[in-house]
Amino acid sequence: MGNAMPNAMPPMGITAGDSIPFTWELPADWKPGPEKPMRLVTFVTGPEDRVECYLTQLSGEGGGIDANLNRWRGQLGLPPLSPEETAALPRWSVLGRDAVYMEGNGDYTNMTGSVLKNAMLLGIVCPLEGKMLFIRMTGPQEEVAARRGAFESFCRSLRMREN
Repeated sequence: MGNAMPNAMPPMGITAGDSIPFTWELPADWKPGPEKPMRLVTFVTGPEDRVECYLTQLSGEGGGIDANLNRWRGQLGLPPLSPEETAALPRWSVLGRDAVYMEGNGDYTNMTGSVLKNAMLLGIVCPLEGKMLFIRMTGPQEEVAARRGAFESFCRSLRMREN
């Protein structure tokens, strides 16, 4: 069973003294990635570590489910979803909650403006009490598609850390 990395950069809403509130089962070929602002933890996998999976937790609604899903779609050059289309997306049980799952393909533009052609994004938005958890996997389309099952297993393996 994998566990939280003690030196992970705390996200907004988590102070530096707080531990990461989750445990998980880490897929065999995943390894810790670089610390980045606003992330609980980052993992990389695949050839040349080109696939990245990370968790972010924000206070409150974190901007809302629709806004986040549509921002992710925008990063892929895809049109926004209507509220009806969002409501029709698959739901996964994550941390005992009903989490929205989406995936998309396109040319992915990250927060720094770098573009990855023919990319794929898998994403989960999971409402928690007073917080919102986001889990994203991005990378080359073929490499992410090949790890869809590992992403789902990882998301479903998340557990609240016992204090």
